[in-house]
Amino acid sequence: MKGILIVWSALLIQALQAQERKGEFIAYPARLGISESLNYHVCESSDGYLWIGTDNGLIKFDGKHYQRILAGSASITDNYVVDVAEDINKLIWIAGFWNGCSYFNTKTQTFRRFPKIGDSGSDMQQVNKILCLPNGQVWLATGNMGLALYNKAIDSFEFFKPNETFRNGSMNSNKFTIQDMVQDPTDSSIFWLIHGDEIYKFNTCSHDFTYIPILNREKFQKLYFTSIDHNGDHLLWLGSWSQGMFKFNLSSYDMEQIQYRTPDGKLELGMVVLDVLQINDSIVWWACSLSGLFEYNNSTNYCKNISPPLQNEQLDSPAFSYQAISKTKSGSIYVGLSSYLLHWNSKFNRLSNKIILAPTHLPLNTYLSTLVSDQNEHYYYFACAGPESLIRFKTSDQSQQNIPVRHPGAVTGLKNLQWMNANQLIALGFDGLLYTMASRDSIMRPLQINNKLFESIGDILVNANQVLWIRKKASLYQVRLPGFHIIDSISLNNLPVPEKYKNWPLYFYQLASDHLSRIWLSTNQGLFMIDPNKLPPIQIAKGTPLGAWMRHDLIRSFFIDQDETVWIGYNGDGLQRMDINNFKEDKRLNSINLPSQTINDISMTTKGQILLATTAGLIEINPDSYNWQVYGVQDGLVINHLESGLFVTPDGKVFVPQLNSYHLFHEHKLTIDHEYLKINITEFKVNDSSLNLSGFLKNNAEIKLNYKKNNLSIKFAAMHKEFPWRTQYSYRLFAKGDTSSWHSIDEPNLQFSALQAGDYTLQLKALGAGNTISWPKQIFISIAPPFWKTWWFISLLNCFALLFLYGLYRIRIQQIRKPLEIRTLISRNLHDDIGSSLSNIQILNELARRNLNNTEKARSFLDKSKEDLLRISEALSDIVWNVSPKYDDLNNLFVRMRRYAADILEGKQINYEFHFPEHAVQIKLHMEFRREFYLIFKESLHNLVKYAKANKVIIDLTIKEGFIVLIVTDDGIGFDITSNQLGHGLENMKHRALKCHGNLEIKTGLNKGTSIICKIPIQ
Repeated sequence: MKGILIVWSALLIQALQAQERKGEFIAYPARLGISESLNYHVCESSDGYLWIGTDNGLIKFDGKHYQRILAGSASITDNYVVDVAEDINKLIWIAGFWNGCSYFNTKTQTFRRFPKIGDSGSDMQQVNKILCLPNGQVWLATGNMGLALYNKAIDSFEFFKPNETFRNGSMNSNKFTIQDMVQDPTDSSIFWLIHGDEIYKFNTCSHDFTYIPILNREKFQKLYFTSIDHNGDHLLWLGSWSQGMFKFNLSSYDMEQIQYRTPDGKLELGMVVLDVLQINDSIVWWACSLSGLFEYNNSTNYCKNISPPLQNEQLDSPAFSYQAISKTKSGSIYVGLSSYLLHWNSKFNRLSNKIILAPTHLPLNTYLSTLVSDQNEHYYYFACAGPESLIRFKTSDQSQQNIPVRHPGAVTGLKNLQWMNANQLIALGFDGLLYTMASRDSIMRPLQINNKLFESIGDILVNANQVLWIRKKASLYQVRLPGFHIIDSISLNNLPVPEKYKNWPLYFYQLASDHLSRIWLSTNQGLFMIDPNKLPPIQIAKGTPLGAWMRHDLIRSFFIDQDETVWIGYNGDGLQRMDINNFKEDKRLNSINLPSQTINDISMTTKGQILLATTAGLIEINPDSYNWQVYGVQDGLVINHLESGLFVTPDGKVFVPQLNSYHLFHEHKLTIDHEYLKINITEFKVNDSSLNLSGFLKNNAEIKLNYKKNNLSIKFAAMHKEFPWRTQYSYRLFAKGDTSSWHSIDEPNLQFSALQAGDYTLQLKALGAGNTISWPKQIFISIAPPFWKTWWFISLLNCFALLFLYGLYRIRIQQIRKPLEIRTLISRNLHDDIGSSLSNIQILNELARRNLNNTEKARSFLDKSKEDLLRISEALSDIVWNVSPKYDDLNNLFVRMRRYAADILEGKQINYEFHFPEHAVQIKLHMEFRREFYLIFKESLHNLVKYAKANKVIIDLTIKEGFIVLIVTDDGIGFDITSNQLGHGLENMKHRALKCHGNLEIKTGLNKGTSIICKIPIQ
């Protein structure tokens, strides 16, 4: 809301450039978006839009934007709209004139057209009028089919026509044209119709037509009625094609032609009237094509042309064709004509009554300084500048009398005009002298007192105790009336003022008295309160403890109300309110943002409403709720800039100064509008694709989008019924849990690009004329994050991360345990192989020692001990070879296998062949795989030597498709592979192959030799 204050003036200037004040009307020119040629009837829908029928489509006005809606074709004839109405289902019905009838569904944004309707499929070419009734019925006045009633069950129409001609029997029964119809204001079941030059009454319940005769028809020749309206009593208003306006008396059946005389006295009767509308109890308007817009007062029988001064922007001819007059639900009147749409509302001119005071003698820039009235409100007295500075205004006939001011010198004006008593006026001249006059006198004379005190006076005030307070420079004097005896004096020069003000000259602006007869003065050093019974005076200023809350020391105006509070107006710093008993500020007032911060005068109505004269117009404030409304040129004032001189009389008359005149109106015309504006979403695009607006009809709408659809374009508007062009807009967008301030915008068009995923609240707000506000409209926008930012995906990633970390942990543990496992393996091998062999050697040596006497036996024990030592040496060699990294390549493995084969086979005199690839030098094999593979090889040769009885062995090593393939083939006796007598050696070999993720295959048979095939992967 804060930003609204900044842009108020700029928005108002822009609005007035677009919408023009023309006389008593607001004119909407074609350049805003209405038709450049003809505009017809206007309908106000329940959702706050204005729907305008034109000769080129339907136009929707949302308070800010004009949107032309075509019925699917760019052809003018397909979109000719002469009447618009809304039914209870919120369908916008359109009278298409030459192209039948349609309705527009605002939810689906689609048309349903009825070019041919009825059981016979008749061509209903012309529709002149639509009436949508509260009971849901939709009635059409057609050009050839009579009355048509929409039947929703069959999505078509029923037709009603008179069964016979009531006047001369010449009617073609197949056609019945109704130019216009109106519902009876007192009986909703009755329609009044015009057909050619005839009047009919139609009963919507019985479907009966009644012909209404015109008894004095012979007085009028070649009649052709074009429009009809009912005055709510006994009159029908009838517009004709070439004979102007008629009023028809339903009681006497007589018809009277309304006469209009031009300003030069010429009688004009041949006008073409295209539409007529009853405005209020006595006023009727009619649109007369090229002749203009006319107003007829039935009470005074006076007719006048009220056409505003317009400039045709589209046509060379200055003439305008007035087509239609519409009254909306909110009471506004719209006049459709060529190139313009005129808007009239009673609030436009509610303050238009004017009292012009001696304009030939007062300069045009003269402001009236003071107004008082007598006890009976028979006379008002105005003080102003100039030699004739006192004017008496008589309320009975509004006559004026300029009262001369007698003095030898030049009197430049009067101020501080007030009553000394019931019959005596006193005023202060601009020359510093006092002037008095009895209420019935005709001359204002200077006070004849030989006392210097009564010269060079600054201000005067008469309080309720008949004490005259006189201010001269920085001193106050109490003077008893009526004898003008000096009672006491008070000086403000010797007050203990704060250091800030010691070098400031003291200037005085206003003098007032409260209900306790205390005197209040506004100065450039704040407020001074003087209680004659409690001196010294009290200073309330920004630089004092009591007034530290004040916005400025220079006080432009102040007013003491009936609630014992002081309203303080500043020049550019707004308005404040203070309790006169404790000198504390009412901080609630700080929350309102007035359209002007310069408060030139303050007054109060008899109902306690506060009135402010400001540079933006007259502002009314409710002192309890602080609701406010502003009144200005749009309400009938001449200018918005108001100076001092704002007065309210005891009987509720408000006088507003307007240069050399006063506008006078009763305070009941000042009504703070409690209506709330309704914000409508007029366009909502996501990534340039429009959404269906039906979801935004209610507040708190929700929209869910994915992360790729995060560019939003939003248009919205709020229709103020009287002053749509003065609406101001603001918004705020905030994420869940955040707060955001309101942002004012010139145009209600919002663009949000690349919104981050999250939940947002968009709030929209409108401020209409005179502080008519809207409830904030909320839209909840949820933008889903991409899947990689969703909770489940992040949880899954966390699980994977934990598993990965756990895997790393396991690998690390394995790395830590690996040396231990190697040590354990070495320890186990040493214990199992070498340990047992050493024990065996020890036993054999002991046996050899005991058998030293038996050489042969001792040698046998020593030979066996030698074998064990060789086995120990071989085991140690295997351990060292297995754990050493330099033996990890396959070449070393193959070399060791060949050496072992040579040792074991040659010792048994078995022939053998050993084949291995030469390119295996750089291929590495894991230590465990190398050990297991080598042990498989050793076990196979061990079994071969021990059991096979072979003469020849072929050992073939190959590397194929990432695998090491070992094939050991012998020509021995073989064995039965199916026998259950197989030892554990073969099972151990298979188990070792599986540990290396390989496999072991044995091919053998009795007396067929044996082949062992081992295949393990290289890793």
